[in-house]
Amino acid sequence: MAEQTTLEKLAIRDADGAVVEEASLSNGVLEGETVLYTGGRVRARLQFHDGRQNGEAIYYDDAGRVLTRANYQAGKLHGHSSYFDSAGKLVRKSAYRNGELHGQTIDYYPSGKPREVTHYQNNLLDGELIRLEEDGKIKERLYYRHGKRPRPPVHA
Repeated sequence: MAEQTTLEKLAIRDADGAVVEEASLSNGVLEGETVLYTGGRVRARLQFHDGRQNGEAIYYDDAGRVLTRANYQAGKLHGHSSYFDSAGKLVRKSAYRNGELHGQTIDYYPSGKPREVTHYQNNLLDGELIRLEEDGKIKERLYYRHGKRPRPPVHA
């Protein structure tokens, strides 16, 4: 006979009775969306599977603007994550694999143009790091291999 799954809604309250967390449990383990609150405002929406963070996580500021959109797999950052300033402008976009920076990270000027482009492998700088002027001209170009610079920087 197959085991029956029970889905239970949970609300955690602070000392004043305000909800600080809403979650779903399946057989006592986090499953589905968990919402975190501060002062009655949504601070985060997180996805869980089998008790571990899995799927998109969205974090908000006091005004309800998105600060971070990140993806998780088996409890670790995995895939693309985007970070925003208080005006909602993208300031950084990074790629992760199994909780480590892996792939391209781009930092942006307030104008939305790239300021710095880096490459990571297993959480170490690996490849070209390019610093740009806001008009797109290359300001500096550095090379890394396994987190170290094997040769002097090349200035554009």
